[in-house]
Amino acid sequence: MFVQAGVGGLAAAAAGYVRDRWGEKPRIVVVEPDGAPCLIESARAGRPLRVPGSHT
Repeated sequence: MFVQAGVGGLAAAAAGYVRDRWGEKPRIVVVEPDGAPCLIESARAGRPLRVPGSHT
């Protein structure tokens, strides 16, 4: 399943539901746009970050 990163709420809810329903079988991939990589940059920094990017 591919799910947008956003602020994390949708990804967490979807992943939790899929794991509860089907266990480990479905692969869950959280994605974000190249133009607004806040999730990966926050993970690299070890803390939440704001990054510049498009709001569209």
